[in-house]
Amino acid sequence: FVRDYDGREPFDVHLYLQVSSLVWVTGNPLPITKLYNSTEADKGWLDIAHEKGVHIPDGQLTHGRRITRRFNVSKVSDATKRKICRLMALDYCCLNFELPEVCRTADDVEAVFCALDKIPIRSPNDNELVIQPWMNP
Repeated sequence: FVRDYDGREPFDVHLYLQVSSLVWVTGNPLPITKLYNSTEADKGWLDIAHEKGVHIPDGQLTHGRRITRRFNVSKVSDATKRKICRLMALDYCCLNFELPEVCRTADDVEAVFCALDKIPIRSPNDNELVIQPWMNP
C-alpha cells in the first residue's frame, strides 16, 4: 500500500499526522497540560487512571487492537521505509523525533530531512517561514 498511498487521505487512524492534533483549526497551539513519555506508556496510563479515580486491575491494561498486527520488517525495502519517512516527516520534524538511519543516510535524492524555508503563502512577495519536511521541487 505504501507505493500507492500519497499521504492525503488516511484510511487508518495510524496514518494521521500527530502534529495536526496539537493545534486548533486556526493553527494556534493547543495548551499542553501534561506530557508523557511513550516509552513508559503503561505508567502514564496508570497515572491518568489514578488521577481520574479509575482502578485498573493488575494485568488488565491493554494496548491498541485486541488482535495485534505484525509483519516481518526485514521484508520492507529501504525505498519503502524512506517513503514512509517522507509521509511522516512533518511529525518527525515538529515533534523532534530522530529520523531512522535508513532515511538519513541515503543519497541526496532519497534522503529525508527537515529545513526551515520561506515560501509564498498569500502572494509571491509575502513569504512565511515554515518547516519543510523535505525539499519542495
